[in-house]
Amino acid sequence: MNPERILFVDDEPNVLEGIRRTLRNDYQLLFAASPTRGIELARKHADLAVVVSDLRMPEADGANFLAAIRQVRPDVIRLVLSGAADLDHALTAVNRGQLFRYLTKPVSRESLVEGLEAALAEFRRRRGEQELLESTVAAAVGVLAEALSLANPLAFNRSGRILAHVTTIAADLGLALTWEVRVAGLLSQLGCLSLSPQLLRKVASGQGLDPEERDRFDRHPEVAAAMIRRIPRLEGVAELVAAQRGSVPVAIDDPHRRLAALVIRAASEYDLLLSRGVPRDEIVSRLDQMGGDYSPDVLRAVGRLRFRDDRTEVRRVTVDALTPDMVFEQDVTSLAGVLLVPSGQRVTETVVTHLANFAHGVGITEPVVVRVPVGGPHLDVETVIAAVQHRPDRPASPANAATNYPTTT
Repeated sequence: MNPERILFVDDEPNVLEGIRRTLRNDYQLLFAASPTRGIELARKHADLAVVVSDLRMPEADGANFLAAIRQVRPDVIRLVLSGAADLDHALTAVNRGQLFRYLTKPVSRESLVEGLEAALAEFRRRRGEQELLESTVAAAVGVLAEALSLANPLAFNRSGRILAHVTTIAADLGLALTWEVRVAGLLSQLGCLSLSPQLLRKVASGQGLDPEERDRFDRHPEVAAAMIRRIPRLEGVAELVAAQRGSVPVAIDDPHRRLAALVIRAASEYDLLLSRGVPRDEIVSRLDQMGGDYSPDVLRAVGRLRFRDDRTEVRRVTVDALTPDMVFEQDVTSLAGVLLVPSGQRVTETVVTHLANFAHGVGITEPVVVRVPVGGPHLDVETVIAAVQHRPDRPASPANAATNYPTTT
């Protein structure tokens, strides 16, 4: 029996019962006598693969129903099984519901099975392509993060801190920490690949910048966004990254995404002011004075970061004991005094491999000094990449999907 579910929607009980008797031993079947019930079942069953609907029903127009199914379950393959001979109506269903196939009543078992098998094959093909694409996206994010960590450790360390701030602020506000928000925090400093470490040190220390330097730094979020937009499925991430400086784009009209953009920007500004030595007690008032549409809730959440940021301790560990939740507190050097990793860089799997090779070759001065969080769980690069690849927050059934259909005329 095929593991994927097939939903039949028809207002005629005899039709549904006939299909049940004909196919019950071959497929996982669901039946709905109305479009409203069909939407309910589509939301409930994550393994739904195919929807077969009548075209003319008293409660609703089949074309509108299939268009609504497309919102609730975009990946589901949609078919029509109808006795309607109205060509215009059929074309409307095809265009609005993006139908895979049109079957006419009465339909033979052979024709019905052929149509369902073709629909299931198409569903599996699309699902395979989607999984491949998501794996590719995850790998691309990993490459970008690793490139930033190797080419500009200062910027990479800052992005790690911003991600930690975003995580804490989001939890304080009850904001869902979706994969897009996580990746936006992780890649928030990607545009700093275009900036020199010297310029970043000047910015971090609060030194005055000349107009050209100020312009280059102010443009780094858009530089990052331009790079990220080139990766399929990361357009939303690019939008959040670009909102770090200046005004949140008017185009972000969804309340959840707009709040996420404000959280990322607040975390970025907070980290920058903190690195310049601004007392924590003054940061919230500075953010308020800077403008930026911060709500009182966001500012209060930023103010409470102080109770979580300092939950770290310095430890001395061997190279074999390094883990991705650590940050190097001191430079790591070889026995000959060659700098291998600068202080302030976050530990990654690549860095661990790099140091292990040196340790077994020319030798490393051990133990190394690291700072380790002692509070809640740490979000490292690998965690975020896993979140991108598996997409645990992918909405299976949007709550606001259309369920009101015009009456058939």
